[in-house]
Amino acid sequence: MSGITSTLNIAKTAIAAQQYGLNVTGHNIANVNNPDYSRQDAEHISNKPAPYAGFLFGTGVNVSQIQQTVDQLLENRLTDEKSTQVKFEEAESYMKVLEGFFDENSDASMNSIISEYWNSWHDLSDNPLGTSERVQIYEKGQKLTERFNSVAADLDQVTLDITYEIDSTLTSINSLADQIGDLNREILGLEANRTANDLRDQRNRLVDQIGQLIDVDVITQGNGSIIVNAANGSTLVNGVDSYNLSMTGGQVMWEGSYGTKFDITDNISAGKLGGWLEIRDEVIPKYRQQIDELSREMIWAINYQHSQGAGLEYFSGAVTGNYTVADSGWLSSYQFGDKIDYTKDMIMWVADHSSAVTEYRKIMMDMGVSEASITNWQGTTPGANQYRYKLTVVDDAVIGDKIVTQSNGDRLAEIWGSTAGGATTALDNIMAAQTLTVYGSSTGTHKIEIADSGGDAKRSAAAIAEQLNKVDGINAFASKTEVQFGLGGMSSAQDGDEVQYTLYVDGREYDQTFTVDSNIGTLAVQFEDSLVAAANAINTLNGDTDLYADGLNLSSDKGATLGIQDFEVQDNAGVRLSSFTNFNKSDTVTFKVSSDGVPTTSTTVSVDLSGVTTITDQSEMSALFAAQLTTALNGKPFTVEKDEATNSVVIRTTDGSNVTLEDAGNDTGNDATIALAALSGTTTAATGNTSFEFTAAATDSEIFNSSTTSGDSVTFSMPSSYTTAVTGT
Repeated sequence: MSGITSTLNIAKTAIAAQQYGLNVTGHNIANVNNPDYSRQDAEHISNKPAPYAGFLFGTGVNVSQIQQTVDQLLENRLTDEKSTQVKFEEAESYMKVLEGFFDENSDASMNSIISEYWNSWHDLSDNPLGTSERVQIYEKGQKLTERFNSVAADLDQVTLDITYEIDSTLTSINSLADQIGDLNREILGLEANRTANDLRDQRNRLVDQIGQLIDVDVITQGNGSIIVNAANGSTLVNGVDSYNLSMTGGQVMWEGSYGTKFDITDNISAGKLGGWLEIRDEVIPKYRQQIDELSREMIWAINYQHSQGAGLEYFSGAVTGNYTVADSGWLSSYQFGDKIDYTKDMIMWVADHSSAVTEYRKIMMDMGVSEASITNWQGTTPGANQYRYKLTVVDDAVIGDKIVTQSNGDRLAEIWGSTAGGATTALDNIMAAQTLTVYGSSTGTHKIEIADSGGDAKRSAAAIAEQLNKVDGINAFASKTEVQFGLGGMSSAQDGDEVQYTLYVDGREYDQTFTVDSNIGTLAVQFEDSLVAAANAINTLNGDTDLYADGLNLSSDKGATLGIQDFEVQDNAGVRLSSFTNFNKSDTVTFKVSSDGVPTTSTTVSVDLSGVTTITDQSEMSALFAAQLTTALNGKPFTVEKDEATNSVVIRTTDGSNVTLEDAGNDTGNDATIALAALSGTTTAATGNTSFEFTAAATDSEIFNSSTTSGDSVTFSMPSSYTTAVTGT
């Protein structure tokens, strides 16, 4: 190490390091007015020392890194708060627009116009025959109508404007996400042992901008790139990749890597989008609902008052209306049908000018509940809550002989059960095979034979309605049928048990079975899968898509009769083996596992204990016995599993047979034992059999029987209605 050379070199590195620092300082000063710039520092470190004359001499200084002075966590929190602030600002701006629609200080306000309208009615009450008062009501009513329509149109226009703004903003978000992805790529290319500070500042600026449009979460990765997630987890940028947002039907959609789109509208909580969506999807619909409710109640109140009196002038032309009932044909399905009082009468006055002297006649229509009833009904008598409306001209005119009948009473749709005979026997309680006779048709009298086979219609609302529609002058509809299955009574169903039932749909019976397996899913999930499979199979047989299974609900849109019968859970015998005691490492013990099914089976199981590390380790012993049992019983009517939680082995039959453990032997000490316990739904052949003993005589025999006294049941009910249970053991 040369003295003068070393000294000059130290001076050189010192000057260079300070020069770098001056460059960084100059860069900081140059960006003093740049709001997106973060101050940078030159970090100095000592050079590697050099050995000389038994000592280590310093060799000067160097600049290790140009580092930003920025708290990224604070930057991310600031972005979040700005996003929230922008949301409230945008919502406030539109609230001011909405406030203008309901300006109570204006003569055109809703309250002012409504007050004027009611005042005009008050004036008319003082002079009912006054023409000017009647004209005033008409004009004020027209003004009120225009105001209602104007407010509705204004709300619709604001909704449309917001939707346009959202669509435009999504384009900006996609552009910003692409730019952030490009900056991530540049930063990854430049940063190895360096930090691309200026590019990071640009990236933070873009993150702030995108945060003002939508709520975002930013995650900084170890390689210098960032992940930007929006709307509670929808990724906009991940390294160099970016993902687009789009609009479909007014909803904000996030598009994944493979083109799949997901609706994230409800997850957007901040930024301009958050404020706009809150106004469009929450505030405006609330105002619209209130306006609609107010107008609807005013329409009813005014029309009701009109219906209580008569006009000064008679109609000279045809009187038509556009109110119609729904497909059900019920009068209550009119727009204001729920408000009509059918106990009142309808009166029309007719002025007859056909003669020299005008004659006036009153026409009254009786709107009371008719005395019509169902005759020749075989089965349970319908209850008293039946609604039947009969329109009959009582005086001076004829409107025809149409009768509208609506039935919606209790016990016309009900669950019935039978302990024997299946669904067809249960159906006898509500609808026996019979003949319906229809009178009064323009084509004469018609008879409809109702029977499960050989008749015109099966015993279901769908089939009967189909036949009634073939009679001239009758329009019949069958309502949707729906049932729910409840599994609360299947608590004793175990893995390996077989669930069996028959689904009944309009006389068609479909057998369904499945084996309980907790590895596939819960019992509810497996039952639901079996319902879906049965519904699809019946739809295929019927050539339609009427049946639909949703969860534990089964429905028929066309009104088919639904039933379940022959329900059974086949309980298989099961035994738990634990506490493997007094075994010897040098032994190979043997025992038999037998079943009494058809055909019977008997299998010898050999367990070599020579490889056991610790003969008293219950985990190791249970694992060894489980493995040997699994191998020996392969292809036999058994399942074997090791219970890790209790260090035990579980054996179950799969064909409903009983299981026997016997002939335990080949233990050197003749004192080895295994604790036995019957599983739920299984009983032992003798009281107190809790141990399987390996003796010289090898005569111990323990029998475990499948229990047939523990019944499983499934409930079969209508939603919020009657319930019955079909039980099997």
